[in-house]
Amino acid sequence: MTIVMISSYAPSLLNFRKELIQMFVNKGHDVLLLAPDFNADSRKLLNKLGARTLDIELKRSGTNLIQEIKSFISIYYAIKSTDPDIVFSYTIKPVIYGSIAAYLAKVPKIFSLITGLGHSFVSKSPKAKVLNKLVRFLYGISLSRNHAVLFQNKDDCQLFLDLKILSKNTTAKVVNGSGVNVDYYYNAPLPDHPVFLLIARLIKEKGIREYALAAGRLNIKYPDTKFNLIGWFDDHPASFTSEEIGNISISSGINFLGAMKDVRKNIIDASIYVLPSYREGTPRSVLEAMSMGRPIITTDVAGCRETVVNEYNGFLVDPYDSFSLEIAMEKLILDSKLRSIMGKRSREIAIEKYEVDKVNISISKIIGL
Repeated sequence: MTIVMISSYAPSLLNFRKELIQMFVNKGHDVLLLAPDFNADSRKLLNKLGARTLDIELKRSGTNLIQEIKSFISIYYAIKSTDPDIVFSYTIKPVIYGSIAAYLAKVPKIFSLITGLGHSFVSKSPKAKVLNKLVRFLYGISLSRNHAVLFQNKDDCQLFLDLKILSKNTTAKVVNGSGVNVDYYYNAPLPDHPVFLLIARLIKEKGIREYALAAGRLNIKYPDTKFNLIGWFDDHPASFTSEEIGNISISSGINFLGAMKDVRKNIIDASIYVLPSYREGTPRSVLEAMSMGRPIITTDVAGCRETVVNEYNGFLVDPYDSFSLEIAMEKLILDSKLRSIMGKRSREIAIEKYEVDKVNISISKIIGL
């Protein structure tokens, strides 16, 4: 059986889908990975798993009509020439273009994974609202061609049903995110002193500004506490500039560490993980921190609330609210025993609910493999 997997970002195939790809290959399936701009290293590692790779013409962001038509045509011909049995897509453009292209190419089975709703669903700007109408329309057309649509949290699934993006006849399933390798992200002892960490793309919707405001006030009261930020700049409508991040770092006392290929050492150095995001599918960075035994502070929004039982393995705080965030952060600054208890519980939840093989088995069953 030939399976085509489509992504808008080649590195995500290794970062988020490595074990799923390996599972498909180990079951004897021919796996072809479609994404833009494979580099030599990622191509080599994916080929080593037993999968094939093929570049497609696709930009993650942007709405240039000519470019989008080229992207669709590129995906269509890649699928048509392969004649696969299954097409499995994730992220917005691959889901929309991949589903329609697979339908036109008469692929027997089409599946999509909704990993988050993206800027057009979160932003309140006039441009985002117009774009949202277009995205909802295209989602409606493309997902109606799917045999099943997978969601990473029940809120996103319900929203798609409420907005009638999904018809009642479309099979919708919820899976526990992308999962986390609990052996790779191993349990690690907590540092004695409070050290906060946030890992995210450097966009406003990750709550970086709220984190900075809370850290700035706490820095005055608790000067020995550290506040770390790992992140990378992205081509996104809500991106921070390097100058803005520099100013935020100076004004708040946050230590900006840049981008990291392997964040495990940074998680080991941290005693509390923070993600004040406005909305997620299921935040992978939170799962990694949970797996390594860290208490979590995140927002009570779709995707994030799935990972935390409030006051059990962390705290759920109000989105857009640095004061709500500050209160939760201060509780964990002052109570080392609570940090330890919550961290152990996070590890337990990661193993029980988010272990990557468990998640991938559920995906495989939905696909019928």
